[in-house]
Amino acid sequence: MALSAASLLLLLAASGIISSSPQSAVRLQGAVGGAVSLPAPVLDTGLLRYNVNVALVFKRVFIELNVTRFRGRVTWNSSTGHFHITQLNTQDSGEYGVQNTEGNVSDTTVFQLTVYNNVSRPQVSNKTQVSAGSCPLLCSVANGREVTLSWYREGEEKPLNHSSSPDLSTPLTLPLETEGLSHSYSCVATNPVSTERVTVNPGEHCLGPVSSPQVSSVTQASAGNCTLLCSVSNGRNVTLSWNRDTDDKTLKHTSSPDPNTLTVPLDIPDLSVSYSCVATNRLSTERVPVHPEEHCFNIDSGFSTLLYVKIGVIAVFVAPTVLAVLSVIRMTDDQRRLREQRKGTSAFEMTSAQ
Repeated sequence: MALSAASLLLLLAASGIISSSPQSAVRLQGAVGGAVSLPAPVLDTGLLRYNVNVALVFKRVFIELNVTRFRGRVTWNSSTGHFHITQLNTQDSGEYGVQNTEGNVSDTTVFQLTVYNNVSRPQVSNKTQVSAGSCPLLCSVANGREVTLSWYREGEEKPLNHSSSPDLSTPLTLPLETEGLSHSYSCVATNPVSTERVTVNPGEHCLGPVSSPQVSSVTQASAGNCTLLCSVSNGRNVTLSWNRDTDDKTLKHTSSPDPNTLTVPLDIPDLSVSYSCVATNRLSTERVPVHPEEHCFNIDSGFSTLLYVKIGVIAVFVAPTVLAVLSVIRMTDDQRRLREQRKGTSAFEMTSAQ
């Protein structure tokens, strides 16, 4: 238009159009990143105010005023006459006034707008072992303005428990001791503009501690290589992995829904490097450090060692037998000499008698 916004405001004031008849505030709510409509129609002439004038309509022509924080975010719907504010942020919370003028009569509608962050998705954890058919669960969510955290049993509308806190600096937490493991439960985080729900089946979510893995060698070292086998009793959500200790890098890992033993082999290229076999689930972790030289020996350099071991084994088991045989032989010789002495004594006695 040819007239500036300031000129239009002066024109409205000179015509006696700008007036105020404030009413009690109408409460509105919006979400960060969303939009809100101020449901007070301006069909011909009027303005939107937030501390200062933000936009005006004159003879059904919309004019956005030069207010930096609202630039490009305020529109006017010529069909409904409503002002709209887009790309909301929490700083947009506050009191707005919409003035509508018809002829020489004007009225003002006041809106109290509150802009909320969308609630975060809650997280459910199980930090202790399942016992006596129950499972202790803990639900947590980032706290925010008017956030409420609740536990529901599936199929029921009444919450089992709920929690809220004015302390926005710490997460909101809510424990639950389930009644058996057959029912599903939902942890629900809400605020006035959003809802996030996480459903938990305790029979699938609740865990016992993982078992300690076992390590054995399946092939002996050849040219510096050795294959080790790690195994663990499988359970719900168990993962078994081989890690290199020098950088804690996962070299191999496996998991399986099969309830039988979980195994994972590892080819050891360097007997001087230490490794760890790690069994883990959401509740616990068991780690077994492995030094390959304790499980593997080299075939080429180990032949003489093996020979010495065999000689030692032979000595241990054969020596007592040899000693027993020698003892028998010695005993036999002594008995033979004794008999010969007795024969000689008898012959002498017979000769003397004659």
